[in-house]
Amino acid sequence: MTATRLVRSRWPSVLRPGRRSAGSLLALVAGATAGYLLVAQLRGTESFTQKLASDSQGDLVQILAGLNTEAGNLRDEIDSLKVQLLGLQTSSQQDAAAAQQARQRLSDLEVLAGTVAVVGPGVTVSVTDPRHQVGYDTMVSVVEELRDAGAEAIAVDGHRVGAASWFGQDGTRITLDGAVLTEPYRVTAIGDAATMQSGLQIPGGAMDALQALPDVTAGIERSASLTLPPLSHPPSFRAAHPVGSGP
Repeated sequence: MTATRLVRSRWPSVLRPGRRSAGSLLALVAGATAGYLLVAQLRGTESFTQKLASDSQGDLVQILAGLNTEAGNLRDEIDSLKVQLLGLQTSSQQDAAAAQQARQRLSDLEVLAGTVAVVGPGVTVSVTDPRHQVGYDTMVSVVEELRDAGAEAIAVDGHRVGAASWFGQDGTRITLDGAVLTEPYRVTAIGDAATMQSGLQIPGGAMDALQALPDVTAGIERSASLTLPPLSHPPSFRAAHPVGSGP
């Protein structure tokens, strides 16, 4: 009777539902699953090893040759992709360099044409002429000497001088592209200031011609930064066209 009661008293602790029983059951199932997978893997590896062991030397050589061929094909494909990538990178860099050169060329042409405002170091030529003795031809000489000395952009009294600009005379008044200039005249030029100043001071040049006139004073002043406006009226060309373009 005593033994029978002991056995009966232990069963409820095992069969009683609760967290400990559920956790033990899950752990048991997980362990069994892991064991099964491990055994299956070992059996698979053992089976593959046994298959290799059972293959003849010729079969093994053939398998190794096939693997080497596949590895070689993969290496060739990788090398081909590397070459394609390098070509794309080189092409992209060349396209970027060509675009940058085109932008720089366009910027240079816009400065030369006078269609954009510019800023930079240069000189200012101031001419006082209360009796209006300075003619447009003297102003042309000043501009030409500045250009010969490397001026990259020139303006007179705030009017930009372009490739097609012209000076004229309206009675005693000088005109630039039809606009009347007022005294005192101020000719501003952007470029190497020292070179332009030396070019203007050549004996017998425009500065000597200005200073030889009575009551006319002319001076040159260097500046670290000058701002010149764009042309008020950019020229339009009716006869000249780029080669290869339509009329």
